[in-house]
Amino acid sequence: MGLGKTIQTIAFVQSAMARISPVIIVVPLSLLMNWMDEFQKFAPNIKVAAFHGTKEERNNQKLLMPNVLITTFETVLKETEYFESIKWKYLVVDVN
Repeated sequence: MGLGKTIQTIAFVQSAMARISPVIIVVPLSLLMNWMDEFQKFAPNIKVAAFHGTKEERNNQKLLMPNVLITTFETVLKETEYFESIKWKYLVVDVN
């Protein structure tokens, strides 16, 4: 049964967006698109991007700087240097 943690997190991010951007959300691959869909549904005004894919796709995604970046645990391990170069305000980890 869902407890609404995703929606609560989105509501928090939306209410504090002026102070907390950028935010990184690390999720299992199986939940990546769910998080993207929920942001689109409940906070369409927030600039959100999924950071995932092949090395070339990830390199293209590095050019974007959304308010919220959603990625997977595996991608964080592959792109450690990139993630360390950004001064994240918040880190959200969804372990399902």
